[in-house]
Amino acid sequence: DWGPGRLFPVLVEYTGNHSPRHGSTGRVADANLGYGLSGGKGVIWVTLPYVSVDRKENALIWWGSRQATIDYCQTNIPRICREFGGDPERVFICGFSRGAIATSYIGLANDEIAALWRGVITHDHFDGERRWDYPESDRESAMRRLARLKGRPVLACGIGSGFLRGRPEIAVLTELQPKVGEIFEIPEGGVIHSHTDLWMHRESEERKQARLWLATKMR
Repeated sequence: DWGPGRLFPVLVEYTGNHSPRHGSTGRVADANLGYGLSGGKGVIWVTLPYVSVDRKENALIWWGSRQATIDYCQTNIPRICREFGGDPERVFICGFSRGAIATSYIGLANDEIAALWRGVITHDHFDGERRWDYPESDRESAMRRLARLKGRPVLACGIGSGFLRGRPEIAVLTELQPKVGEIFEIPEGGVIHSHTDLWMHRESEERKQARLWLATKMR
């Protein structure tokens, strides 16, 4: 329903790692969370890449050049708002797995990029949940990034966000636990593992709650 001359909320998505055992390709073309959240209407949905170290392709595992990935986001979100009618006051960042971590590791990397977001949506994992094999994955570093939220809303689906409970000065946290094993009879078609963002394509009580959360925050 996009058309010129209107302002639309923007959903910015980052994908998970390439992980065959989970059925995840890591490709921007295979993102699911933002489309499922929006239902394909009333929102500009864009999936951003992790820029490779040589800046010639998209990194399918972890961060590639973290700084190039940050720069790409900081350049293109204002451009999308300016040229395609995105509402800069209603831009949300979302992601699954690696992408869930990216909402903070990339999306809160500095004050400038952090200022882009109205809110955050994650599924399965969260920056600071545990230490990973890349720099500044520890809880203390993550908390410095997350502090840039300054009390903005976060919808955390699945695992990883419990350490933010009771910290409203950092984020107003809403948690959902989608019952992926009930939504799908795994393995079912392309769904071969419960660690998946494909649940957002199926009608469920959790999807209703997630869509309601987003609609409320977009007002």
